[in-house]
Amino acid sequence: MSQTTPPAAPHPLCAVYDPLLPLLSFGELEASEKQAVLIHAATCDWCQHQLAAYDRLSAALYQMAAPEESAALSSLTLEDVMDASEQSPSTPSPSTAPGSQTPRRYPGRAAGLMAVVASLLLVALAGTIFAIHGFPKSKLTSRSSATPSTGKSSPNLVVSQFALSTASSSTTGITVGPDHDLWFIDSGTNSIGRMTASGQVTEYPLPSSYRCDLHEAEITTGADGALWFVEAGYTGYAAAIGRITTSGQIREYPLPGNAARPLSIVAGPDGALWFTENSVGSIGRLTTGGRFSRFAIPSQAFAPSFSPTPVDITTGPDRALWFTDASTNAIGRITTDGVVKEYPVPTAASGLEAVTTGPDGALWFTEKTAGRIGRITTEGQMTEYPLPTGSRPLNITVGPDRALWFTESSPSQFAGSKIGRITPQGSITEFALPDQYAFSPTYIVTGPDRALWLTDYGNSPIGHISIGG
Repeated sequence: MSQTTPPAAPHPLCAVYDPLLPLLSFGELEASEKQAVLIHAATCDWCQHQLAAYDRLSAALYQMAAPEESAALSSLTLEDVMDASEQSPSTPSPSTAPGSQTPRRYPGRAAGLMAVVASLLLVALAGTIFAIHGFPKSKLTSRSSATPSTGKSSPNLVVSQFALSTASSSTTGITVGPDHDLWFIDSGTNSIGRMTASGQVTEYPLPSSYRCDLHEAEITTGADGALWFVEAGYTGYAAAIGRITTSGQIREYPLPGNAARPLSIVAGPDGALWFTENSVGSIGRLTTGGRFSRFAIPSQAFAPSFSPTPVDITTGPDRALWFTDASTNAIGRITTDGVVKEYPVPTAASGLEAVTTGPDGALWFTEKTAGRIGRITTEGQMTEYPLPTGSRPLNITVGPDRALWFTESSPSQFAGSKIGRITPQGSITEFALPDQYAFSPTYIVTGPDRALWLTDYGNSPIGHISIGG
């Protein structure tokens, strides 16, 4: 961790782990969170650089401290540092009521040192947050509030909607690009869309011989700084993996045979693109140079009558790829060498959909048919959390508040106007979106402004949800 210059751009998972780095440096993370951050930082140059900056601030504090102040400084926490920045050495200690906790005080010079370090820490944090998330300003077509329909203590949500210019638009997968813009798939117009920080939308049409799936198609940022997406190849169209640069140059990589039906794609820990091939029961791998490999998912003894049908895929904290397998009702794991293992979900016929890596170092997934959110550790220990309303969870992502956020549909339709939130401890809140939004949220991602962005497979709008306290 001796880097002095940051890499060109952070990894997409840095948005999850970056807020935890100063807490790690000050020793304030729980064991599970600490392990997850360390595993990620071990292979991430960006987070190594940021963590080194926090460590240097801590070291500088000790070097500047006098010997008699070392004992006081040795047990300080991040909260102590921030509190000290508001204390003046000449200000008398406030009186406290009986039984209340006395504010922690340090020698005048130590408090002054901590104030300096706090200021530097805030500068470092601000620079990191800006580099990863940006601060875009967009033109809103409408805005309202959403209130929780379940849950005792919940954040306030402000919901906005951005209408696309083409009436036939139908948006699916969405991600944050290396340029900090939002990139999405518009299967209605068979285009790749880009929304800039100012709210300007540009769409890049795909070649006529390829087509994205109408309901399920994902896009991700590759290690080469381009966007990669799946083209399912249904109804006579060729199946392919697509690549688009931030300047709009498109190239397709046809998959062997037209029956693969790729649905989900993610950048793997080896720098290649990994994707699910739903119709042929395989996991595909494509290097950024165009070299293709296919790994068949073996039949499972716990589901001998079913052929594997992988749906969603994500990079796990253990440098393996994790995926949902709808037919075998299992969560799968594949190493970069192609070794596959599947873990059966306790609830039968759960209707597995999406999977993502949580801030706690576990994998979180949605069970559409069963109306549950699932969690599995990298060792295979599984827990399920039923939704209070019985809704059907679809896509899931890590929010800016270190909770998991997911889209929901009603039992009678594919999508609906509701989103949910679950903490790593399993506390669930569901939010009904305002009635004026004819909106069917499907895919969800944390955007460059640390808000949630939603796509709608049945309509053209893109949704935006800012999270308040």
